[in-house]
Amino acid sequence: MTWLRRGFFYQEAASAGSVEAMVAVGKTYDPVILDQLEIKGFHPDPVKAAEWYLQAKDKAADPQSIERLEALRNWLSNSSVLGESEMSNLKRLLY
Repeated sequence: MTWLRRGFFYQEAASAGSVEAMVAVGKTYDPVILDQLEIKGFHPDPVKAAEWYLQAKDKAADPQSIERLEALRNWLSNSSVLGESEMSNLKRLLY
């Protein structure tokens, strides 16, 4: 199954309430994960990643979502690639 098709599968499962799928969808947008996996051709969206991780955290206090949110906080403190609006939105979600 390709990365993109997996994303659609996880999106459907997340919409149905699967916490694990919420985290998986978040990872498809996560700049930290995409960089670690050396995924090329996908534009990371840290705001969307944080939104999915927060849904998983709020639904079940999922430990992996909490870990991913912390990784995004660390990434944000060391990142200069975001525009002002995107940075503001991400900070609102993470802090």
